[in-house]
Order: sequence, then structure tokens, then C-alpha cells
Amino acid sequence: YADPEYISSLPHISLPFLSSQRKYRAFPITGDSMPPVPSGSYVVGEYVVDWHGVKDGEYAIVVTKDEGIVFKRVYMDFERGVVQLVSTSPLYEPYVVSMEDILEIWTFSCYISREITSSVSGMEQMCEMLSRMQKDISFLKTR
Repeated sequence: YADPEYISSLPHISLPFLSSQRKYRAFPITGDSMPPVPSGSYVVGEYVVDWHGVKDGEYAIVVTKDEGIVFKRVYMDFERGVVQLVSTSPLYEPYVVSMEDILEIWTFSCYISREITSSVSGMEQMCEMLSRMQKDISFLKTR
């Protein structure tokens, strides 16, 4: 990621249901922090030119200088110059990254997986949703 020429030379992708007027790229994702997206999937993102258009809570692929590529829900705080990154798994705490450390942001379009994930029970879905809401409320209180 220290070589901007290399990054700009990476191929963009085309899928029939994606706009041909926009720039898309697929990123390999590993880890268990973003269910239902399984580890080993490819997350397809649309390139964001103006970060002010990214909505709080939107899913995005964030390319950073130190963390590399992460797929998270994002909360932009332009006043403080930071982005809070939040996993969908309640096992992972949200964390903050300085906007100066971010190279690119790609908003989530879809994901491609070779696995079929098992459906999550209603109780697990509700617990996950409540956990996300608690994190969102905590973050909003700090703003």
C-alpha cells in the first residue's frame, strides 16, 4: 500500500448487476468479525471519491496504511478527523482510525463466497442486532 502506482494498477471488476459508470474492486476478506460474510469471501466495493457521501453505519472496505484492508461498518467523524470501524460480531470492539491513515474507502456492493452460510436463529439475530444498536448508541453519545 506504500506504492500508489501499484494500487492504481490493480484491476477493477465488472459484474452484470453493477453500474458500468462506477469503479468496483473485489477484496479478499479473512476473519470472523463480519458475519454473515464468511472468512475467505470476496467483498465487492464501489470506490468512494468524496468521503462526505459515506453514511454512518454503512458497510465499507477501508484500505489503511497500517491495518491493511478491513471490512467494517463505518462512522465518519470529520470534526475529529477519525473513522470508527465497527464489526457485526459482538465479540469485537469498535476502534477508531485517523482519516490521515486511510488510503481508500470502497462502499459495500456485494460479496462472493464459496460457502453457503447456515441461517442464524431468530434469537441470535436479535442479540446481534441489540449489540450493534448498543455500540451505535454509545458512539453517538460520544459525538
